[in-house]
Amino acid sequence: MANSLFDLELKPIKIKPYAEGAMAFEVHRNEKHIAYYFLDPFTRPQKRPGAWANDIRSGYENSKGDYRIPIVINECNFPTPSNGVSLLTHRDVETLFHEFGHAIHVMLSSHNLPNLNGFNTEWDFVEAPSQILENWCWEHEVLSQFAKHYKTGEIIPKEMIDNLKASKNFMSGLFLIRQNEFGFLDYLLHYEPVPSSIPKLDEQCYEINDRYSPLKKFSGYSMYTAFSHIFAGGYSAGYYSYVWAEILEADLFEKAKELGILSHEFGQKYAEEMLVPGAQKPAMELFKNFTGQAPNIEALFKKHGIL
Repeated sequence: MANSLFDLELKPIKIKPYAEGAMAFEVHRNEKHIAYYFLDPFTRPQKRPGAWANDIRSGYENSKGDYRIPIVINECNFPTPSNGVSLLTHRDVETLFHEFGHAIHVMLSSHNLPNLNGFNTEWDFVEAPSQILENWCWEHEVLSQFAKHYKTGEIIPKEMIDNLKASKNFMSGLFLIRQNEFGFLDYLLHYEPVPSSIPKLDEQCYEINDRYSPLKKFSGYSMYTAFSHIFAGGYSAGYYSYVWAEILEADLFEKAKELGILSHEFGQKYAEEMLVPGAQKPAMELFKNFTGQAPNIEALFKKHGIL
């Protein structure tokens, strides 16, 4: 898929892995070596939970025209192989696509200042290149290329993919209002004056919780005390960015569907206009240049089955 869209070719490198199962690749584009990519997919003791991407080294071109090749890594916590086999759920595959979207952002961006490369963009845009890639793992023409029975080699049936897609938007309306609850709670905690007491804080939080919940919260509901994203996760005053980035990527994926989801034309245009610039231009300027319009929330509603 990465080759069809972006002309990326991943060539395995034989190295002694720092952890069991870790893999290394040289990334080439149009026969030019542009990046190193590491994938550390499996869980192990003491490994941080979740999944993420890191640019170990940003790429940049110095004044002499020499290019420092970027190094990017995807970390995941998929099941440790048993008898040489690790079976992924569809949610695992979605996670892998998401994190690889971040990795591609680092691989393709190019500037002579490393802090303007890759995902060093505005915080409320950084998730768009990762979230958009998730869309591909719901499509038959993509899944049929690699999703096979681990014993028989049978390609995943189209009926199974159709059922997956049919269940995809179950309770998605609740998910969206829940995200609004979190976003406005974050906004309250970082923008409004500090409440004079804990009961006053609770009262303000209850008001937001109940505005965006179909059911009243129980007495003593203090979700904010466990809101790790905004206290230790880097999303302080920026939790809204998840939904905002999804608005952007849903709109971008509509463009992909117009041209064909594995269309080389879409991949090249998207890469050159949205990923290669990194943070050289405001993300909104890149978006409008690419789509020809401001973000349209209808694409998000369509994605979630609301339209």
